[in-house]
Amino acid sequence: MGWIVRALFFVSGVIASWFVSVEATNYIVYQLVIAVCLVTLCVAALVYVPLWWRRFRIAAKDK
Repeated sequence: MGWIVRALFFVSGVIASWFVSVEATNYIVYQLVIAVCLVTLCVAALVYVPLWWRRFRIAAKDK
């Protein structure tokens, strides 16, 4: 579990450094907000990708 969080913060740190200097006092806040957005996107993908995949398979069978 720890390596998932570490990878998430690494990616969010890279994205945050595109917009805010690492030496800025509020860099950690930006990094945390981006990490929360990434978690939200991952959860949405885990919820909706199986539905889209099932719909795609059904549509492919009908052809």
